[in-house]
Amino acid sequence: MQPTALDDSGRLWSPGIRDGVRPGSDFHQTEYFGPVLGIMRAETLEQAIAIQNGTDYGLTAGIHSLDADEVADWLASVRAGNLYVNRGITGAVVGRQPFGGWKRSSVGTGTKAGGPMYVATLGRWEPVPRTVHKSIQLHGLPPRVTSVIEAARSGLSFEEFDQVRAGALSDVRAREELYGGSHDLSGLVVQRNVLRHRPQSVIVRQAEDASAGDLVRALVAATAARAHVLLSTARPLPGPLSQLLASSRSPLDVVDHLVESDQDFHARASSGAVFQANWTSGEDDEPVDALGDMLAQGQDRPVHTAFGGPGARIRLIGGDALALEEALGASIDVAIHDAPVVEAGLIEMLPFIREQSVSITAHRFGDVDADFADLRV
Repeated sequence: MQPTALDDSGRLWSPGIRDGVRPGSDFHQTEYFGPVLGIMRAETLEQAIAIQNGTDYGLTAGIHSLDADEVADWLASVRAGNLYVNRGITGAVVGRQPFGGWKRSSVGTGTKAGGPMYVATLGRWEPVPRTVHKSIQLHGLPPRVTSVIEAARSGLSFEEFDQVRAGALSDVRAREELYGGSHDLSGLVVQRNVLRHRPQSVIVRQAEDASAGDLVRALVAATAARAHVLLSTARPLPGPLSQLLASSRSPLDVVDHLVESDQDFHARASSGAVFQANWTSGEDDEPVDALGDMLAQGQDRPVHTAFGGPGARIRLIGGDALALEEALGASIDVAIHDAPVVEAGLIEMLPFIREQSVSITAHRFGDVDADFADLRV
């Protein structure tokens, strides 16, 4: 349907529909702020999700389906900040659907306007002195976190060990309060409005001036967040920690680990190599995309981004963030999280997660639909 001018100004047009838009085309990849709806056709849900995810942006996404299993598959795979089920995909309401996107539809940490962590990210958090506890026990921590701390213990001073332990306990509280579950912000019955947090693929870089304690604290936060990590350190890890992270029983998915100087890390950043694992395909000896390899093996992983591309993140511990930004070519696609390492789990876990709002119409013509009211989100 061709848009038509509604007056002589050239600024007011009727809506139009453009059928036959092809995947990868300019109309697919570009956000046009004109009254034209592009239609793309897919043979399967998987193909439709690939098309939907196949742009550099990810602000809102929607699906209309009466099949709860189909919707569950979609919710597990779509890469956008605000998801809408069986309703319009515009009109986010303050107090119901905190708003903010993924990939190029976000900047930095990407906490949502109207969400519980939005104000907390508008400033800069600094560590504060604390009284060191004399105990060496690790009570109250999940086994996956305990194993990381135990393996790193030989490379930490007692003060650093206590710092890591206190941070890990704060991570436990952060998961209990916010990051570990889905939260319906409004409590409506016929419309579910859920805020949830998804693990992120993150490059973790320990610079030459960064302490072992800060590195281990960040790795513990990544473990608590179930993140996936490409790790670069200026110094070798303690032997037990290196062995744990490289093993099949590692509680943290460290896809690759390199020991390198700041200069070498910046050189790899300039070439784009920091976004790839150093392992090879075994067939043509070329580097492989880390997330792509995990997908092929069916491993659990974040759904929203590989280590590179729009929405990429680097957790920089110590070092020179400006020099790294220059090495990356001031790319808008990479967020460098260079804030000081802190004890508070609500803050230190932020680089390793992304917020996602899900709004679901849970009724059919006024009657609550049990399948959608009970759908796990």
